[in-house]
Amino acid sequence: MTTSDTLAAPGVTRIVVRKRDGSPDPEAQRLLREAKALGLALTGARTARVYLLEGPITPMDLEKIQTDLLLEPVLEELGEQQAPTHDAVIEVHPLPGVMDPVAQSVEKAILAMIGIPVRVQTGHRYELTGIAQDKAHALAERLLANTVVHHIHDGPFHPDALPVGHERPFDL
Repeated sequence: MTTSDTLAAPGVTRIVVRKRDGSPDPEAQRLLREAKALGLALTGARTARVYLLEGPITPMDLEKIQTDLLLEPVLEELGEQQAPTHDAVIEVHPLPGVMDPVAQSVEKAILAMIGIPVRVQTGHRYELTGIAQDKAHALAERLLANTVVHHIHDGPFHPDALPVGHERPFDL
């Protein structure tokens, strides 16, 4: 068996796509403006997209998914910040059973790209400066998430398996 035939680690593979230093981060700028308008002492913010993939993908498939599908290499890079300079981290992910159209598009693209069905869930990561973790959670409840459809995580969300919603019969 060659390296390209071996599966990536079982369970859920976590991919973080972040802006390169110096690249514009409009979502972070919006968050800073809205926090200031609320009188919150947020002094810095960085955002990233999070993709959680569950399925039988090889390391070679994973590299192809990352570079050919999820990453804009001129403006973005893969991975979480190696030397954290933030005070708090918030991640917002859809609750099980809630529509995740970006994830559905990525699932279809992966199937077309490598011919293997992979479950995908997306999320947003916020690295915040000038605010404690408990205050960051409260900020997320006001500005970053709708708690009816999102779960707010105080730190990276990396489940062993992707959560699944309950089936609901349509008796209309």
